[in-house]
Amino acid sequence: GEWSCERESNPPVTLFYATSAVVLGVLAMFLCRAALRPGASIELRLIAVAILVNVVVGLRDMVLYRFESTYGPTTIWLRYSSALFGLVLGYIVITRFRTANASVRELLGSLSAQVQAKEAELRQSYSQLEQLARQQERAAERSRILRDMHDGVGAHLSAAIRQLQSGRGERQEVLAT
Repeated sequence: GEWSCERESNPPVTLFYATSAVVLGVLAMFLCRAALRPGASIELRLIAVAILVNVVVGLRDMVLYRFESTYGPTTIWLRYSSALFGLVLGYIVITRFRTANASVRELLGSLSAQVQAKEAELRQSYSQLEQLARQQERAAERSRILRDMHDGVGAHLSAAIRQLQSGRGERQEVLAT
């Protein structure tokens, strides 16, 4: 039920409530005007509607409270209209979360593809390095064999030349050397 109470006239409080209502009303109008522009997001439009509803209901509650003699808990509508604002904010948070989640999944997919491409490049580079290492090993082995052969042949030729120069070596010995 409704109850009646004797309220003192408190002009500063009434002035504060009225000023707040005017300021919030003006802000709501600017927000609504921005929401009505072409290209405005659905989120902005939903917030504008929720704020507009809260301002209208708040004005109604303020008028009833300040100027009516009967006022009770059943006449307060602002607490119920504020739930609409909370629902709109919840919708916006969920929508943005889903968008961000999809974006993160897309980025992860792109990153995964890039990692796979880099791994393929690394495998190819490693394969080329292995080939080059094997070629270097073969070249080093050939060089060593040639050096050994050269050193061995050079030593034998030097020995044969000394035998010939000294005149002590017989033809068969020199040929064998």
